Amino acid sequence: MNSERSRSRTAGLNGAVSVAAAVVVILTGGCGAPSGETAGLPANGTPSGGTIPITVAVIDTGVSPVGAVREHRSPGVRCDPVCRAGDGPDVDGHGTAVANLVVTGAGADPTEAATPPDVDVVPVQVTDERGVLSLRGVAAGIRWAASEGVPVVALPLVLGGGDPGVAAAIRSAPDTLFVVPAGNDGFDVDERSVPVHPCVDTAPNVLCVAATDGTGRLSASSNRGAVSVDVAAPGVDLATVDPSGRSIRVSGTSYAVPLVARSAAGLVAARPGSTPESVARALRCGELADLLPAAGGAPGRPDPTRPCDGSLG
Repeated sequence: MNSERSRSRTAGLNGAVSVAAAVVVILTGGCGAPSGETAGLPANGTPSGGTIPITVAVIDTGVSPVGAVREHRSPGVRCDPVCRAGDGPDVDGHGTAVANLVVTGAGADPTEAATPPDVDVVPVQVTDERGVLSLRGVAAGIRWAASEGVPVVALPLVLGGGDPGVAAAIRSAPDTLFVVPAGNDGFDVDERSVPVHPCVDTAPNVLCVAATDGTGRLSASSNRGAVSVDVAAPGVDLATVDPSGRSIRVSGTSYAVPLVARSAAGLVAARPGSTPESVARALRCGELADLLPAAGGAPGRPDPTRPCDGSLG
């Protein structure tokens, strides 16, 4: 299998797109799946014997035990930069808001978990007691999540020009899918002289997410990129919680990330043993719409007539 992400040019990134079940919009091609890869899936999109809880690691500012995530939160770690058991308070609030969306999806009630899929969150805190981000901590957190066998990591951080240690950590974790944001500056990431990492990373286990607004169009503030941006999901005025448990509304590509990470977890549950590359490809192709009931949200292809083999005609 190709060691780099298959990137196809995308038509109409600034035009109208449709949102299936208000979860994710597929924007790019590069979706060809090996013959027989989707065979044998049960109609309800879960493996035989019922739903298997899937762990999603959230590498961020920490996760307070509030809202819907309270009952779906595993013991966390703090990496600043050395990883150790026991995460501290989320003094920023970003990680808590993101983690709650992993559990609830784009639902209206931030205190209730949506199912399927059944998702648990493990916090990987990469800030110190003052809320200062550690890039070495991000790299350490990536390696820790991979060593624990976490299949999906929500990494809702824009790291500017990037960090060699973070890039190396991602590439050292080929069995983990990293869902990352496109950023919120309203520009084309493929045309920037200073790359936006980790979105532009070509590793096959990186899935970059843009944000759509309530009309299903790409948000005005969301970055875009026909080569680097893979999918888009709702990222405007989403309901979640702050570290005190208070309901808040948030916007940005960072908050579209947990919705796609949640969808990726659904695919992992439906297809045990899937590789990150095959999960990313399936999300680009909108295959989750066929695997999970609409309850809790399932992504779909904006144009069902468009080829799913990377050929846009």
